[in-house]
Amino acid sequence: MNKLTKKGLFLFSLPSIFACVLEPLASLIDSALVGHLSTAWLAALALGTTLLSSFSWIFNFLVHVSTESVAKSSEVDKFDLQVERIQVAVIMSVFVGMISTLFLFFFREKLYVLIGVTDDLKGLVEKYYLIRVYGHIFSIVYITLLSILKGQGKVSLSFIILFVTTVSNIFFSWYFLFVMKMSLEGAAYGTVIANIFGVILSLIMLIRSFPSIRSLFKLRVTRSEWKIYSEKSGNLFIRSFLLTAVFFMSTRLAASLGTVTLAAHQVLIQVWLFSSLFVDGVAVTGNILGAKLRSVDENEKIKLLTTNLLKIGFYLGGIFTICYFMMQNYLWNIFSTDMRVHKVLESVWYLIWLSQIPNAIAFVYDGLMFGHGEFKFVRNMMLIGAIFIYMPLASGVFIFKNITSIWVGLITLNIFRWFCSRRKSVRICGG
Repeated sequence: MNKLTKKGLFLFSLPSIFACVLEPLASLIDSALVGHLSTAWLAALALGTTLLSSFSWIFNFLVHVSTESVAKSSEVDKFDLQVERIQVAVIMSVFVGMISTLFLFFFREKLYVLIGVTDDLKGLVEKYYLIRVYGHIFSIVYITLLSILKGQGKVSLSFIILFVTTVSNIFFSWYFLFVMKMSLEGAAYGTVIANIFGVILSLIMLIRSFPSIRSLFKLRVTRSEWKIYSEKSGNLFIRSFLLTAVFFMSTRLAASLGTVTLAAHQVLIQVWLFSSLFVDGVAVTGNILGAKLRSVDENEKIKLLTTNLLKIGFYLGGIFTICYFMMQNYLWNIFSTDMRVHKVLESVWYLIWLSQIPNAIAFVYDGLMFGHGEFKFVRNMMLIGAIFIYMPLASGVFIFKNITSIWVGLITLNIFRWFCSRRKSVRICGG
């Protein structure tokens, strides 16, 4: 039980925490680099990245289902079953990547209208967007391969790979923007190159984890594995679609208030996601260890896992609350020195630091629910929350003409997720 103590779980979570922090770090630094060059570029980047990340989040089931299914097969030591599940995940990621790339390309004009791209920003958005679309499939396959490695228990290895690709992303973005003097497309090239590099590295490491390449590809996937993976994926697809729609609508509503407000909203999103994804590293532990313990019916250990992970989430949320409260001006200046942007940030910043603890606990519960295989539950929870909580609250933007309503909606949605997951956890294992 030593590794299920708070210290043991935190140490186990560290590689995942670092990995989850690295995932948004490249986007965060892109925003900082671009924001110091042009506020208009930052607004265009917000629109372009929202469109692209929306489709990555919609297909986030590739991450959670792959980690959970591979982790379970790893714990019961069934080599053939693990190979089958890896094959399903990889094939699915390639298929999803191809279909979503075609959709993003051919329907981009309609997507521009949907998210609120204005005529003055359309040219900038197009420059960034098209380059990212051409490399979109690599992004989808890359996150799936990393999830498979995590499911195998190779959390540290997945972090090392992500670290290498993130550093390359930052370097190439900086080089293209400041040395080559490219426009916004420089940041896009940096991201695409890093994702291609990530696919290559991850695939090499995955192949090396098996006795031979043949052992990884010789089995035929059974119909039952496709069915199980598809059912789990279907539930998470709906959940991810709703969550994506929430972020999509948030950006759309912010865009309706003007370029400066949209730029400020992009800063808030980056800061909010940074802390959320930091805590998501703890949620990954809940998914991996929860799935392993559930596969062998270790209910007492699951209770201990739940209690200690929630405590870690609470502590981390408290640390971010203090940091965001104390360092607001410093953080704002990282992204933009435009005082108009700062004025918008000042009006809503208190919500960001006050929300850190409930946000952290909500994310930890998500990981635990994934580990339990409760994909239908998280789907229904998000459906109710998005329709009956977020939408009515965020709609206040039309009355008050500021982004406070948007952020009240986002934060209240997370509090609702915390409450529902808590009740479900008690019913599952009494913790």
